[in-house]
This record gives sequence, structure tokens and C-alpha cells, in this order.
Amino acid sequence: MIDRTKKNKRIFLKQSEEYAFVLWGTSILSPTSTVLIYDTFCFVTLCSYFHNSKRVKGRSIRDFVHDRFPLKFKNSDSFNHRAIALENNEIARFRKARNRHLSKNEVYIKDTKWEAISKDAAYEWEGVFAIESAEENVKEVCKRIKNLYSGLDEVFDLAEDDRYPERFKKIYDKFVNRLTKISYADYQKLMEFYLTRIAANKEYCGINLYRLERRFKPYTINREIRELCACQTSKERAALLLKDVILRNIGFPRIYEDFEKLSPEQMEACAAEFPNWLSEIVFSSCLILDCLVENGTFGPDWEKLFIMTTNQMAEKIYYQPETLDMTAPEAAEGNFFDLLSSPVVAVLCGDSGNPFCLCHLFELFLELYPLE
Repeated sequence: MIDRTKKNKRIFLKQSEEYAFVLWGTSILSPTSTVLIYDTFCFVTLCSYFHNSKRVKGRSIRDFVHDRFPLKFKNSDSFNHRAIALENNEIARFRKARNRHLSKNEVYIKDTKWEAISKDAAYEWEGVFAIESAEENVKEVCKRIKNLYSGLDEVFDLAEDDRYPERFKKIYDKFVNRLTKISYADYQKLMEFYLTRIAANKEYCGINLYRLERRFKPYTINREIRELCACQTSKERAALLLKDVILRNIGFPRIYEDFEKLSPEQMEACAAEFPNWLSEIVFSSCLILDCLVENGTFGPDWEKLFIMTTNQMAEKIYYQPETLDMTAPEAAEGNFFDLLSSPVVAVLCGDSGNPFCLCHLFELFLELYPLE
């Protein structure tokens, strides 16, 4: 029998901890930053609800490939209209590619057979087909970025023994080899490719921009590249790279910029708690939102209302995709390498890959090289 008293106490304590962090966060951030965080929570709640709700009907993989694949299986005038074997082959290939992509997520929940492609994600999944028509170097950099950090987490999680340094060096050498094959120029072209596609689809522009920034962070990376190029000393570079390590899981450019103004201790605390805070609030808010939709609070056209709202909010939380300038100074290539390798280097600075306090590392750095 479940002891509901203990269970409710645990829930209360967890909610109290979240509320305490909310109070602390709002005490160190400006009112403008607090409003921005609130808007971000609302935005992510709408995106998550629209993506996960069973009230929004998705499509099967078979129907999706039949209707959206470039070989035009649906078009009765197409040469491939009755190419059943070819269509089945492409369906199987896309299903494998999709499962491989989703299995890399922290939490992989396999969708139901008949609604594997959610309505809001259909355009993004079309990008799997569209990237095949891109330039060869753009296709290559897309694959390499997706696989860049593969294998590193497994090594970090290994128990320390005599073989640990050898294992780590082997996987780290592979990481460096992959990274040296990715140029910033090709990364620019890849981001321009995705941004052009997002700008062309006005209906789900906000949601697609959210996914792009969460996965590739083009705005933040481009901004950090410019700042690295402007650094005058190695101390400035090291401090900037360490800040990027601390904030690497913050996928919202404006919030990233607000957090970087804090002290190292406050920055690390906010960076560590923000994803948990976001997850908790979005989960609860989606449940509330579902009750309101069921009660008809938003009317029969709630789907259009939610999509229109996410598009409007995305301009405030992110930017307009057609306005992002991906150009950078000539010295961008070396700085791009340093930026993408900084999370791995930070772990190397720790105790054999074990978790460590970044603020402590930052303090040691300032003792050696106090900033003017």
C-alpha cells in the first residue's frame, strides 16, 4: 500500500525547493530578465503541449514519406507513383534514420505507430530529405556535427581504473579528428540552409526556431566567435570559454546573455537549476493547459491560436530567422575549434573526468591571472 502522506510530503518539499529557487533567481536578476524567463516558460509550454498532445493528430511514417518525399510518390503524374518497392525501401530507410536520431536524446520515447510524425515536426523532418539536395560540404558538416561528441559521455561515466587514461585518450583523439574536419565556413552554410527553410515556413516558424537553437545554437555560437576574435589577451579568452562551458545548456540567447552578467557562482547556480526549473514548470503547465483546452477556454480554434502565439513570442525570445547575420571575422576558424572543444577541455581540467565545480576552476584561474 502506498503511503500517500510520505508521497505528498516529498512532492511538497520538491515544490518548496523549486519555489525557493524562483525567489532566489528573481532576487539576483533584473525585472526585465524575470519577465523574459516567464515569457520563455510560456513559449516552451505552448511548444511542448502542441508537440506532445494527442489532441493534435500526427501522421504515420508511411503516410509522411508517401506525401512529403522528394520522389513524389503521391503525385499521380510522377514516374514513381506506383513504385511500391522503392517507396517501401525509402520508408524503411527514413524509419531507421528517425530512430537513430531520436535515440540520441536524453529521454527517448518512441512514438505510436500511427502518429510517429507530429504535426508541428513534419516540416522539420522534411529537412532530412531537403539536406540531401544541399551542397556536399553542407551535408558532410551536418553529419559530423551530429556525431561530434559521440562516445565521450560513455568514457566520462566509466569507473576509474588503470585503463581509464588510455580509453579516454583514444576517444578524445577521435573527437579532435572529427572536430578538425568541421570548418566554421561550412557550419555557416549549414545554419544559413536551416534558417532559410525556417523563414520559408511561417506557420511553424517559432517552434522550428526553438528546435534549431536548442540543437545547434547558431545565434550564441556566432556571438561567442565574434567576442573571441575581439579578445586581446589569453586571460580574456579563457574567461570567455569558461563562461560558455558553464552556460552551454542554456539554449535561449537572451537568457544566456542575462546569466553571463552574473558572478561566476550565481552564473553556475542558475545554469545548473534553470533546465530543471524549466522542465518542472512546463510539465505542470501542460497539464493545466490541457484542462483548459478540454473545457473550451480557448475556443474551437485553439490550435491556430497557440501556433500564432508561439510565432509572435519567438521574435521576442529569439529573433527573426532572416535577420541573423552568420558572417564572422577571418580569425573565426581557430576560435570555432576552441569553442566546440571547450566543454571537453573543461572536463579534462577536472579530476580524471569526474564532475567538478566550475566556479572553483574559475577562482583558481583568477588567482593566477587576475583580470584588470
